[in-house]
Amino acid sequence: MTMRVKCPARASRPWLALPPPGPLASRASTQRQLQYATLPLTDRTPDSLAPVLDWAAERLHEPLSVDDLASFGAVSTRTLARRFAEQLGTSPGNWLLRQRVMAARALLEETDLAVETIAARTGLSSAANLRRRFHALVHTTPAAYRRSGFVHGS
Repeated sequence: MTMRVKCPARASRPWLALPPPGPLASRASTQRQLQYATLPLTDRTPDSLAPVLDWAAERLHEPLSVDDLASFGAVSTRTLARRFAEQLGTSPGNWLLRQRVMAARALLEETDLAVETIAARTGLSSAANLRRRFHALVHTTPAAYRRSGFVHGS
């Protein structure tokens, strides 16, 4: 049995015969079909952010911008943002900020450096900025975090 569907685009053949729904049609309604073929994952694909991430992690103490990350990766800022979203689920700016706060967290745990010094070493520019950013991500102040014995997790 065939189904007839009117095809307005073809005036000379207004009816187009379609095969009846078979097992593939019913399966397609219950399973999601991929729109494109996925490539096998390798350690570093050509679009991998790993070199950019490594480069930035070594330079957290410097005043890095998203433009700097894009320049190092030899891509536009839009392409960089798209790759960050695809591979890490975040924006380049948010990733950079999180890395700086986590570096500050490690310095609070491992050293007795002043908050001002930690801010400078992690590229957060000032103690006030470090306190504000640290509190937003770790939900406590740097001083309280240090006093607590590092119980707080994020």
